[in-house]
Amino acid sequence: LLHSWGCEPSVCLAGLYHSVYGTNFYELQSFPLQRRQEIRGVIGAEAEELVFLFCVADRPHALWDACQIRRVIDRLTGTSYPVSSDQAIALIEIECANCLEQGLGWQFLEQARKAVRIQTIELRPSIAAALAQVVDC
Repeated sequence: LLHSWGCEPSVCLAGLYHSVYGTNFYELQSFPLQRRQEIRGVIGAEAEELVFLFCVADRPHALWDACQIRRVIDRLTGTSYPVSSDQAIALIEIECANCLEQGLGWQFLEQARKAVRIQTIELRPSIAAALAQVVDC
């Protein structure tokens, strides 16, 4: 989905690896956080940073917080990580793809659709169109 939406390669790679360290919904860890360097070597630093942030965030509300306060709070340690506006939007894009692919997270998708409509966030047009097809608000 991310590739078809025209997302950057690092976002697409992060989407492929989005739960490699486990998440607040998917607790199975394919790799422990102590092995981040190995994943970074495979997908690159930019993609791995997104994967890390996605995995430690208390999704989905932490992703909205990232857009507003430009920080992700680690749900495991309480550590606060700064994020750029591009990283915050990338995390939203990954969550949109994740929800659509799994057929879950309709409340998040509705929030994303509404945020795009009232211009609180700016997602690429292909993602906004995908949200408009599945969410009526």
